[in-house]
Amino acid sequence: MSVSRRAGRLFLMLAVSWFLNSTAQPQTSAPTAKKSKIYISVDMEGVAGVVTADQLGPTGFEYERFRQFMTNETLAAVRAAKESGATEIVVSDSHGNGENLLIEEFPKDVHIPFLAATWEHDGGRRCEL
Repeated sequence: MSVSRRAGRLFLMLAVSWFLNSTAQPQTSAPTAKKSKIYISVDMEGVAGVVTADQLGPTGFEYERFRQFMTNETLAAVRAAKESGATEIVVSDSHGNGENLLIEEFPKDVHIPFLAATWEHDGGRRCEL
């Protein structure tokens, strides 16, 4: 094995060792609850499977289908955030007029700001940001 290859491996091992040691949390007798706020911004152009404009706007023949896809992908991100300990989650519908997510499918504790108007919708689930 060449000297440069051994040096590269040694550097990699040291880097991994340093990373593991620097991220290790010291154990304490009483765990403290830490607030974790998560902001999720979603846009239809980033949804898996989007390939045409017909999927992106209300006049497109597949728009309703892709609203559901967008909602499902966002809900997956919300579930992952909660499983990771998020205590507050804000989801922003950042596509077009901001009225694409099917907000009735979201958990009640998820905040969905509505940026285009100042009115509240669905019992206060949308709020002005």
